[in-house]
Amino acid sequence: DTAINAYNKMTERSAEMKEFLDLVKLMMEDVNDQDNKMYVGSKSPAQLRDELDAFASEFAPVYNQIELFPFSFLEYCAMRKIDIQTETTRAHALRYAALEEYLQQGGFPELLKLKNKYTYTLSLFKAIIHKDISKRYKVKHEKTLADIANTMLDLFCQEISYGDIQKQFELGSAHTAKKYIHYLQEAYLFRL
Repeated sequence: DTAINAYNKMTERSAEMKEFLDLVKLMMEDVNDQDNKMYVGSKSPAQLRDELDAFASEFAPVYNQIELFPFSFLEYCAMRKIDIQTETTRAHALRYAALEEYLQQGGFPELLKLKNKYTYTLSLFKAIIHKDISKRYKVKHEKTLADIANTMLDLFCQEISYGDIQKQFELGSAHTAKKYIHYLQEAYLFRL
């Protein structure tokens, strides 16, 4: 029964990928005829990369992957025009305040333009959990996955084990905890 389910999932994913690739090929023919460029993007580039790498030979002449990451703290300071060279009390205070803000909000460029940063960050988090992880991996307990992600955020400086996660969230096994955390890493929510 497990083997049949695994085969069915693999076949379903292959069919979805074939549909996607057929669409991309069709679009690329049109793009190449017009000497234009086409970009394929995802909030989770690792997941998109995995899909496209499997079929990279199909796109060999035109396939080029570029991963964009949030700003580093130095880039964040540059965008906010925070002086990182001056050694005054005021300059230190401004850098410290910028660091606090960076740690709370992350280095997403969009946040520099928005007034309601919390709402944007929360909606991004929810979209990644729902669309990029739960739908893609067919996670049955999406709320548990979100709770694990929130717990990991709360415990970011503490040691945790897959067994601890399994017990706290009453998962079937530590292997399930490991899979969930792997999904969160693949979506770039965490780097362990």
